[in-house]
Amino acid sequence: MSLDHRQFRLVALAALLLPALAACEQPESGVVKPARLVSAVTVAPRDYAQTETLTGEVQALSRADLAFRLTGQITEINVKVGDHVTASQVLARIDSEEQQADLELAEASARAAQAALDQATAALARQQVLLDGGLVTRSKYDQSDQDRRTAASSLESAMALRQAALNALSYTELRADADGIITRINRDAGEIAQSAQPVLSIAHDGPRDAAFNVYEPLLYSAPEDLSEAHVDVGLIGDQSIHAVGHIREISPTVDPRTGTVRVTVSLMDAPVSMTLGSLVTGRVTMPAAPAFVVPWSSITIERGLPAVWLVDAETQTARIRQIEVKKYTTQGVVLASGLSTGELLITEGGQFLYEGKPVLVTMSGMP
Repeated sequence: MSLDHRQFRLVALAALLLPALAACEQPESGVVKPARLVSAVTVAPRDYAQTETLTGEVQALSRADLAFRLTGQITEINVKVGDHVTASQVLARIDSEEQQADLELAEASARAAQAALDQATAALARQQVLLDGGLVTRSKYDQSDQDRRTAASSLESAMALRQAALNALSYTELRADADGIITRINRDAGEIAQSAQPVLSIAHDGPRDAAFNVYEPLLYSAPEDLSEAHVDVGLIGDQSIHAVGHIREISPTVDPRTGTVRVTVSLMDAPVSMTLGSLVTGRVTMPAAPAFVVPWSSITIERGLPAVWLVDAETQTARIRQIEVKKYTTQGVVLASGLSTGELLITEGGQFLYEGKPVLVTMSGMP
């Protein structure tokens, strides 16, 4: 077969294919797009109460770090962590040899001053008798009176020094400031305790708190909502043991290691079995407020952001819209913005849709 004959056959074949290709490129103006069956609900806000469940521990409302007022070597510690103590109970002691010597010296000085006063008082009495009998001059009597006054002042000073020595001796004993439980021991017997340096920590009996480490985003609620929120606190080991509390304090700083904020919950009528250090769960319920809560099945992605499919009521076609999510929950997705009351939200069948796709709607209830 010659080359010209081959070229003729190729041209003839192209002539046959061109009409078919042209027909394929024509717009489908006359083709009717089939509608996609979807489920939809009418959007309406409903009361939503935000809840969070956290884990923490029971603490005392009032705590104290106890320290000696004097510097000295610790000779004994009479308690251990977890012991229950009573007010004024001796918890620890430091070496009191120096303070005991100072007290003995002060007591000796007080006794000497007392003896001097007794002698001066007796001398003044004798001078009074002699003065009444005209056997001594007035100046002699006045001198005796002055001696008695000086002796009285010396006794007063000696008694003050004795009291100071007694106080110093009492400072060698570390006593509980109230009934409570020992939570920490910072020093051991034999160590040198500096004055005002905490040796023991005590959690006072009485009202209890529950402390939680909360991630900062959970605190974005309005302050008034947090102050009104109720917290149901229960023991991890036995949820039947629980108490109700309210948020008493939120730390103004974030822990740099964990990225959490310390939240303290004041417990009301905490049961006795909810002891210090007990691990608890806290379920925080915020005051209910209107919000749009949509099912998980209605959420899709549009340009990397969350979105939903809606039904255009006039054209009965699908329209996509980006939304702002406030919170993801097990019951659904709470929206911050993006929907309006009365719109038709597609909850099932959205995975087969595109913008402008005709839809056949079956109504369903909001889960």
